[in-house]
Amino acid sequence: MKTHSLVLPITLALLCLSVSRTGGLSRQVMGYVVIFGMLAASFIAIFLIPVLYYLVGKLTGEAKPAVEPQPPPAPIPTPAVVGAH
Repeated sequence: MKTHSLVLPITLALLCLSVSRTGGLSRQVMGYVVIFGMLAASFIAIFLIPVLYYLVGKLTGEAKPAVEPQPPPAPIPTPAVVGAH
């Protein structure tokens, strides 16, 4: 079974745990912790790390293009045809 196919059902189950009153206080707290932990991890991975990477690159002067432009290759000479007038 693929891992990414389990994300939505687990998230919905934990959301139900966090809002239900029947699971007891410990399950409700566990639901809050897991949901907000997933949100925080997603925020860090999607927004914070790329921004910090960009800023550190700018501050250290190491922000260079991924591919440096190179001059075009020299043209290949065509061979002379023997016996042509």
